[in-house]
Amino acid sequence: HDLDVARRLQRGLLPNSAPKLSGYGFYSVYQPAEKVGGDFYDFIRLPDNRLAVLVADVSGEGVPAALVMARFASDARHFLLEHDDPCQALAKLNKSLIQSDLDGRYITLVAAVIDPNTHRATLVNAGHWAPLLRKANGSTQAVAGADNDFSLGWFADAVFHPFHIQLEPGDRIAMYTDGILDARDPAGEQYGPVRLHKALAKSATSVVEQGKQLFTEVRNFIGEAPQADDMCLLLFGRK
Repeated sequence: HDLDVARRLQRGLLPNSAPKLSGYGFYSVYQPAEKVGGDFYDFIRLPDNRLAVLVADVSGEGVPAALVMARFASDARHFLLEHDDPCQALAKLNKSLIQSDLDGRYITLVAAVIDPNTHRATLVNAGHWAPLLRKANGSTQAVAGADNDFSLGWFADAVFHPFHIQLEPGDRIAMYTDGILDARDPAGEQYGPVRLHKALAKSATSVVEQGKQLFTEVRNFIGEAPQADDMCLLLFGRK
């Protein structure tokens, strides 16, 4: 019963609807492997009509990861609202997490700040899987790789760096946690990045349709096999 309550409370920390941003579409889904999990995503309204989009993953699973994520959710919102520069926000967030003593846990995070006035997305990656950019012509490429910077909670003096993308009409960006890539079918075969690229390259009339068909493909790939890790998928893009 307590775990069921915790699951409902954790769901309450996540957005209950997609944000409204003129000219943009959004899709998100989160499916923990257990009652509660350590994956997280959020949409944060910033000054000047900008929007921050976050996907994060606490090391480990279950209740301990969920507790760390609850603290992280509040701190991430606070620092991103306090600093115009997302790199500075992540540096402050990183120090705050280290001071909290995470008992050896760390958090990988990728954040994108969308400016609808210039259609530029500024991405910052703290040890997370690289987001995938899908161009309007169907081509895909990894951007802002995980090797750019350290995960949150590793080093107090970590410095983070921005990666800028000019979004053209029809461009979409997919952000995800390792539960997507590490998903396995009943025979034990891993879903992996090649399948993810191919799924994202498929035609779709909207961001929502693209996200739904991608996540459905992952679920169909898993089939009757147990879900090994939390799964989170978030897409955004220009209409």
